[in-house]
Amino acid sequence: MGSIHIRLGNIFDNASDLVLLPCSAKGTFTNAAREHQTRFQIPPPKPTALGEIQIVPFAGSGVITRRATSHPDATLVIYCLHNDVVEQLKRTLPSCGVSQQPAEENQNTGAWQFDVFLSHSAKDKTVVRELAARLQQDGVRVWLDEWEIKPGDSIPAKIEEGLEHSRVLVLCMSTNAFGSDWSKLEGYTFSFRDPLNKQRRFIPLRLDEAPIKGSLEQFLYVDWRPAERGREYPKLIAACRRPETWLQPTSDAQLPKPPEPQMPGTPGSQHGELIGKHRMELAEEALALSYQAREIIGSARSFLVHSSECATRKAAPDETPEQKRIRDEAFVTLDRLNRASETFKQIDALRCRFKAQFGPDMIAPFDELMSILGRLHVSAHQWVMLSEVKERNFTSPQSLQEHRARIQKHEDILWGAEKDDPICSRLDTAVADMERICRPHIDRMA
Repeated sequence: MGSIHIRLGNIFDNASDLVLLPCSAKGTFTNAAREHQTRFQIPPPKPTALGEIQIVPFAGSGVITRRATSHPDATLVIYCLHNDVVEQLKRTLPSCGVSQQPAEENQNTGAWQFDVFLSHSAKDKTVVRELAARLQQDGVRVWLDEWEIKPGDSIPAKIEEGLEHSRVLVLCMSTNAFGSDWSKLEGYTFSFRDPLNKQRRFIPLRLDEAPIKGSLEQFLYVDWRPAERGREYPKLIAACRRPETWLQPTSDAQLPKPPEPQMPGTPGSQHGELIGKHRMELAEEALALSYQAREIIGSARSFLVHSSECATRKAAPDETPEQKRIRDEAFVTLDRLNRASETFKQIDALRCRFKAQFGPDMIAPFDELMSILGRLHVSAHQWVMLSEVKERNFTSPQSLQEHRARIQKHEDILWGAEKDDPICSRLDTAVADMERICRPHIDRMA
């Protein structure tokens, strides 16, 4: 055999010449394998001796059309559901004299490394660990801190990596989570609540009787209180599993041409004038709010800080002076945005009215403005986590350089870059798109 490629993913999501399904000597599958057996109508295995292999035709994700033969250029591709299996294979294969190609992450545009990121308080570890094991047994790729963070790893960097490579965030809500950990846990949710990330999901999971925090009341939660778990589990796993038609988010398509404004006095016409006037009013309000949002975000990202702006933040009892400095800097940006939250609430409320009048294809600028707001919240929390890590904890120059690059990425988002500012360009584009949609209606009715 020429080489082996190890890839993270589910073999049933890819075309294959050969599928290997592990089973017991009694002829039973794991829950995950049993689901695929049923779906693809794979004949059930017969009880066999340990180590025996049964070969049957399979026409599910791939079709065996010829007998497999050895060839010096042949390639075996191994798909693994879990990263620890990938790492184990990487260590084992060279000792067997087999050449190995590096793992190809996200080989398909639809491949996420993890299906679910479990965000929780450490005090809820027992119940969350049980849930993670159950999901994993049913074929869901789970990111759980104690499984993925190894001794010597940078905890903030590994958390950020896990969030970036997970499709679903399950936020475990409880009395413990709503305590001292809440600000950090809530910060993880913003990119999953981003309206532009239409194919990522945010799932609140209620663990106990604690009242739901105000920002989460709008979301339907999965009830994971002990009496409800049996009934609620099918809902949870259905939301966590990878959709069949999965595609990664791609770059935004060009906005379609806005509808032609209706002129007063045209046939029809009193009704047409009322519609035209209403659209003009909506367009004026939307455009004015987009200008306000750009100014608010620009001011929030300013380096200029008045000493009184940090006074309202309540420091933790065990904060060091360095932690206080870092948290104060991020707090100023978040506090400025929070003090202007009414503007963003108006933008979010206007979005639905705008959609009703102008059509669903015209609301992309609204989504982009709310996405930028969420991006700033995420980066503020991530910047604090990363900045509080001591550089002496890094064991190699490369890992330290990567850590500094992550910090710089979030600094550029929060406070701007010298060139190619990632937020300014998005803001300008969103406002320009809003002008292109709204301006014709305003000018025609003037």
